[in-house]
Amino acid sequence: MRKNSRRTMAVALAAVTCLAGLATGTAGAADAAHTAGDDDSPRPAGTSKFVLAVGHSGVTGVMVPERVVTLECGPYVPDGDHPKPLRACDDLTRAGGDLRTLADLNRDGICTKEYNPITVTVDGYWKNRRINFDHTFPNPCLKRLNASALFQF
Repeated sequence: MRKNSRRTMAVALAAVTCLAGLATGTAGAADAAHTAGDDDSPRPAGTSKFVLAVGHSGVTGVMVPERVVTLECGPYVPDGDHPKPLRACDDLTRAGGDLRTLADLNRDGICTKEYNPITVTVDGYWKNRRINFDHTFPNPCLKRLNASALFQF
């Protein structure tokens, strides 16, 4: 049990560090004057940076991050440690940044009816607009089946 709580703390610390990087980040000298808590600060038009997390919600309903990745959909080449950055950025562009449509694609397939909730969260900016999104799938199979490449990590 102690090993799991250390791992959970490490993942949580990594997520906070990534979010701090987004808030103070590398978007340019104009952003350096803004504080980390200034969520409405202007960003360059092409800036789209995210921290994505996935984890099981369990009985408490509180998601414990099991994996955290970053994604940057810039004007040139997608970046970050997301496993499918090009497809994820393409999906975001096609959806116009509307993450709800990317979480519920309603693809045909077969999944068991087990209840093992898994939650994905997305925090960051999509073309100057602050994004704070979460979605809970009933189980990992339905997540794989119905979510876009953005949530496949």
